[in-house]
Amino acid sequence: MVTAPGGFGDLLLAELRDAGAEALEERTYGARCLATLETAYRLCLQSRIASRVLLVLARVPAATPEELYAGVQAVHWSEVFTRGATFAIDAKSTASQLSHTQFVTLKAKDAIVDQLRERWGERPDIDPATPGLRIHVRLSKDVASLALDLAGEPLHRRGYRARGVAAPLKENLAAGL
Repeated sequence: MVTAPGGFGDLLLAELRDAGAEALEERTYGARCLATLETAYRLCLQSRIASRVLLVLARVPAATPEELYAGVQAVHWSEVFTRGATFAIDAKSTASQLSHTQFVTLKAKDAIVDQLRERWGERPDIDPATPGLRIHVRLSKDVASLALDLAGEPLHRRGYRARGVAAPLKENLAAGL
């Protein structure tokens, strides 16, 4: 999944196609595609339109808190995390019974922490400001997509802006225009 500002789907699809992504499907704010990990990382470095490049790890039923917890627990987080890694979770919900995103974040965090504590005997730390890993939980119609943000930060924050101004234009938005 690759997110982008609304209205730039055609430009994003062209960029994804040029990068070697396949099975392209335009979405309201981005696109779904199939790509190698190498292609995904190349997009993180070179995309002018993308906001985020997300590696979808699983799609799980999430009509109830118990379903969400069990679905998140089913992912092998020890293959994603390293000991000592910090993480944060961003959640969004659309047309789902679990609509309170802070609750969704808490349930997903509990499932990850419980699994890693059981496996390693220690829990990973949460760092909402500068996490080592950023996990996105997107609920839509009672199904949760669990994804790893491959860049961690929105791609318009690549760090080459020397100083901020009163109303800066995001680089990906400027490129699309």
